[in-house]
Amino acid sequence: MTPPRHRHGQSLVELAIVLPVFILVIFGLAVLIQQVLTTNATVAAARVAVAQAATSGSFAPMQDGITYSLGTTDAAGHPVASGPVADIARVSLGGAGVISDLSAATITVRCQSTPCRRYQKLAVRITYASDSWVGLPFLDHINADESAVRANEVDQQVAP
Repeated sequence: MTPPRHRHGQSLVELAIVLPVFILVIFGLAVLIQQVLTTNATVAAARVAVAQAATSGSFAPMQDGITYSLGTTDAAGHPVASGPVADIARVSLGGAGVISDLSAATITVRCQSTPCRRYQKLAVRITYASDSWVGLPFLDHINADESAVRANEVDQQVAP
């Protein structure tokens, strides 16, 4: 029988190899979860906003094709959105619990023609770009760009 060999430090070497990989996997999962939750919140906000625009008969005071900020301020120079379509998009995004900075979100409403008539396509596009929960250089941004399209249900949309 051979005497046991002393393996001092083997566990430390294994930990040094496995721990960074494990931490990277955990952080990667956190960013993936944040991306999925942000995308779901953005899709839901686009759907309720296009439903509001299609059934209310107006997306005023927003204008067709102009990008607006959903926050109270906007660093990119977009005007701040107002009106029932923007309000319901804000409530949907803010209520999701994932998006805390609405100034990083924008909304654009498009209709096939002006004025928007019944059964024409009405589209709402919501974009969101922000920093991730994880501060790693290669996992630092979360982006969502979602649209929803619905047929207009009111004969004439009021154009501002």
